[in-house]
Amino acid sequence: MSFKRIVRCALAALTLAIAIVAPDADVPAQSTPNLPPAGVYQGIPNFTGVGAGALFRQAINQRFAGVQPISPTITNVAFASLPSELDGMMIFCRDCKLTTPCTASGSGAWALGARGQWSCSSSSLEANLNANGNNITSLATATTGGDALGYGQGAGGDLSGALPNPTVQTVLSGKVPIYAGQTNPQFQTYTQPFVVSAIDGAPGATSDSISKPAGAQQGDTLIYYIAVNASALSVTPPDGTWHLIKSGADSSGTALAPHATPAADDRDNSPEQHSFDKANRPVVDPDGAARLVVIGDRRNTEH
Repeated sequence: MSFKRIVRCALAALTLAIAIVAPDADVPAQSTPNLPPAGVYQGIPNFTGVGAGALFRQAINQRFAGVQPISPTITNVAFASLPSELDGMMIFCRDCKLTTPCTASGSGAWALGARGQWSCSSSSLEANLNANGNNITSLATATTGGDALGYGQGAGGDLSGALPNPTVQTVLSGKVPIYAGQTNPQFQTYTQPFVVSAIDGAPGATSDSISKPAGAQQGDTLIYYIAVNASALSVTPPDGTWHLIKSGADSSGTALAPHATPAADDRDNSPEQHSFDKANRPVVDPDGAARLVVIGDRRNTEH
């Protein structure tokens, strides 16, 4: 081969090499491999050369430590395929309801292993809840003790209207209440109290013994009335069930000391005696008088 031909072959080979190595000016430069745009998951590069193992281990640690963002996918199973519960484990259950414990036939919920069961909703509170001025909305209608009452819920029971401004409709198991502006209100439908019977006493110098009037029964009230011609009168009743109504003297100088007691023990018509001792009373008092009266309304008649 001649020298000229050798030179021409060498120049052709050099030109081809330059064409292969030099990039075309119209072809854009390639981005660094395995490095997507900022803000998205940063994949682990294909480390090569000396120290590649250490760099790979560091990249893994950075992703578990939160230095580099990751986008993991949690296991997605059906309720029937939930494994044995392990506290702290989290799984997405694709057909669970938002209940605790988890139940099937729902639209999906996160299942958290806690306290020995799979929980697919917020657990019961163990301390007071502070709503920080916000409302709890869409409450169900309260139906039993312990339920929260919603604004605007029908009152029910003895109340009518809606909360928070209900109206008292009935009281004491169906009785009509008394209210402002009511025409001819009645406190009750029972017979008004009336005098059942009475018996006169014969007060002595310092005491008076008087029998229970006929017709007295449990639920009635006994009223003992005594008046003497004196400036003052103090009466000692038979026992602690009697209570002084009022004592004093009227304009004519007659001292009065009426007492009352419930006839709680008067269950029959036995001639029981009630003895009253008087003080500050003249020994001879022809004008003294006493009477024991039975007042009843017969609401609680005992048979």
